Amino acid sequence: MVDEIFNTDRTCRIHIGLGSAESNSFEGLDYSWKVVDVFNDHNYTSYNDLSHPEMEGVVFFDKHV
Repeated sequence: MVDEIFNTDRTCRIHIGLGSAESNSFEGLDYSWKVVDVFNDHNYTSYNDLSHPEMEGVVFFDKHV
């Protein structure tokens, strides 16, 4: 699914989450017409350790950053 997103025409910036019951995995995507960033619970942007601590299996997106 991520390959399809990389190879399609994109427009506005959005945040989406893709999960798979088959592989028991989750990825968060932050994309716009120019870029696609793929995140998981180990490589997402740390916004603020007080309000968004790093947690195993959890991805935070801050739409205002």
